Amino acid sequence: MSLTGTIKPTFLYPRITYGSPAVTLDVTEPTSRIPTFTPYQGLRGVNTVASGKREYLFGRGEEQVGLVLRCEQDQLAALRWFVQDFAAEGNQFQTWVDRHTGSCWMFEHTLNDQNGLALTLSSGSVTYAATTNGFGLMLSGTQYLTVPLAQATAGTPTGYDNPLSKDEGVVVVEFAPAFAASDSTLHKILDTSGTANRGPQLHKSTTNELVLTIVDNASASKQVSGAVTWASSDRVQIVASWTSAGALALWYAVNGGAFVALATAAGAGTGLLTTLPTTAYIGGDNAGANRAAGTYDSVAFFKRAFANPQQSLANFRPVERNYFPYGELTAANFQPVRVTLGRTIWDWAMTVRNGVA
Repeated sequence: MSLTGTIKPTFLYPRITYGSPAVTLDVTEPTSRIPTFTPYQGLRGVNTVASGKREYLFGRGEEQVGLVLRCEQDQLAALRWFVQDFAAEGNQFQTWVDRHTGSCWMFEHTLNDQNGLALTLSSGSVTYAATTNGFGLMLSGTQYLTVPLAQATAGTPTGYDNPLSKDEGVVVVEFAPAFAASDSTLHKILDTSGTANRGPQLHKSTTNELVLTIVDNASASKQVSGAVTWASSDRVQIVASWTSAGALALWYAVNGGAFVALATAAGAGTGLLTTLPTTAYIGGDNAGANRAAGTYDSVAFFKRAFANPQQSLANFRPVERNYFPYGELTAANFQPVRVTLGRTIWDWAMTVRNGVA
């Protein structure tokens, strides 16, 4: 594992936020191993929640993760004082197992992402069907999905992290559309609310092009697009990215074939969002119209505009919990191990459980 260079898309970069005023510790080196999430029964007598209220427990299904944090001397010192002065007292804190991962909906008989944040189906009953990679959600008739985008950053946090970042990111959509690319009809695959600061948006246009759009805070649009070809029920993968510099990029692939870059630029907008949109829509626009029916295998958001995401992220689905809103430290053996001699890099193992509000 490399300790230097570009941030790796599938590595883990933890973050811990604790205390008041809040202190944030970002681990700049990737963790030395992928964490294993294990449901277990937490057995203890008394648990003190964040408000100070006590609850008496006999057993409860919980999740925990073991992390080996990799850091240099300054972060080692910061982690030591975090454990000694805050976490060891049983206080709760926010933990990102990977701060570059947003939400991933796999639709394996559930509308929840890996953290438990659920999409809302607009109407009718939830129906799943077999797909190339397991199961997918069937959207038909007037059905589409919604989810609030302001979660952890809302005035009253909901207990989940925000699905995406306004500054930059990547979205991956894999589905079997119930329409051909040549049907000359508008289909909104992904949309967000508002008239300004609206994006990212993905649609198949009446001119049979796939289009990625960002509408900035001045209501000016910026797009990248290209002609596409697929038949109804084909397996279609779409990868789109937007950057903090306002650059847009778009790729698509059909039935496991090579990804094709779509690079026709248009619009005078900046391609930047200054505020996070309120709501995301999947399978329809923000009025519930222009629906994109089909069987959705997965929709995944990442919070960094990684280079060449069509190569590294098209088939990567982060399904393990990456956000612990009420983290509690259950084990932090202060036995850091120096792993290099040239640079003083230390590994420090700790285990975090998912607490309660």
